[in-house]
Amino acid sequence: MSDLVRVGLAGYGLAGRYFHAPFISACEGLRLDAVFTRSPERQAQARADFPQVRLYSAYEYLLADRAIDLVVIATPHDVHEPMVLASLAAGKHTITDKIMAPDAPSAERMLEASHRAGRLLSVYQNRRWDSDFRTMLRAVADGLLGEVWGVEIYIDGHRGPGQGWRWERAHVGGRFRDWGAHIFDQALQFSHADSAEGVDVWADWQYRYPQVDVETEVVTHLRFPTGLRYLIHISVQQRAERWERRVVGSRGTLVFYGQDPQEEALRSADRLIVAGTPEACFAREGIHFVSDQAQAAEKLVVVPGDWMAYWRNIADVLINGAELAVKPEQVLEALRLIDRAAAFDPGPT
Repeated sequence: MSDLVRVGLAGYGLAGRYFHAPFISACEGLRLDAVFTRSPERQAQARADFPQVRLYSAYEYLLADRAIDLVVIATPHDVHEPMVLASLAAGKHTITDKIMAPDAPSAERMLEASHRAGRLLSVYQNRRWDSDFRTMLRAVADGLLGEVWGVEIYIDGHRGPGQGWRWERAHVGGRFRDWGAHIFDQALQFSHADSAEGVDVWADWQYRYPQVDVETEVVTHLRFPTGLRYLIHISVQQRAERWERRVVGSRGTLVFYGQDPQEEALRSADRLIVAGTPEACFAREGIHFVSDQAQAAEKLVVVPGDWMAYWRNIADVLINGAELAVKPEQVLEALRLIDRAAAFDPGPT
């Protein structure tokens, strides 16, 4: 491939407009050439944001565009598989937003199609480059926590019942899969587990909003073969909001409060300017570290977030043949863990 990858973006809602387009347009080696959306309002938004792009009102037209090298899919979860399969069949390298697929068998079909087409397939697991996740990896590597016994993650708040596809089971809505796609992927990366095999999974599901058919709270316990334990608490029914990540080790406990600052930067009016810049990747705040080691807090290195790293890798893979950072096989293993947690789901009553 040449030194420029021409990108077509499918979907210009929250994910496409705020989490994909700014990075694609700012990443060296990538160029946003076209956008597909059926919504006239979103077409107007895309035109205002990127006057140079070609706009398509049908996905087939985007896939028929011979100038497009890479298709990025930012649409509701339930249509990821057919759109990925169509993109690969059209000979396009393909990225899909998380959650990759509704379940592991769907993801397996995507991998098979990628192998047949001989085209790149990746998943936008940008939160591998969150500041808190990168900082906890660095703290463990530096030996500040000793032996790591457990990780606790709380993504709790009060919202809904709402409207739109994220509140509909048929579209694979619900906060568990939306955030779980990130957290289960991070758990496998943090534990250095190559697969979901041997991981014990238990989950408790609640449905407290009868107006919608998606879960309102899921508590999941993972136990890895090494003994590492993960507690994942995801809720929309908690009136006291709690965004917290806690890493417990034999020599200390590291706690992060609040969300990664990159998201707030991208939701600002300057998202097309700040994406991937130091202003958007500043170091994480809201950190509490307790240790039995003298001056341990002074040794803690707070690593800035860097979602642009995902896109830099994609450009490097397609232009220079570098190794892919987010491999679909890795994401498939995270989906297998999610499927095991979903086996405890009684469904709405």
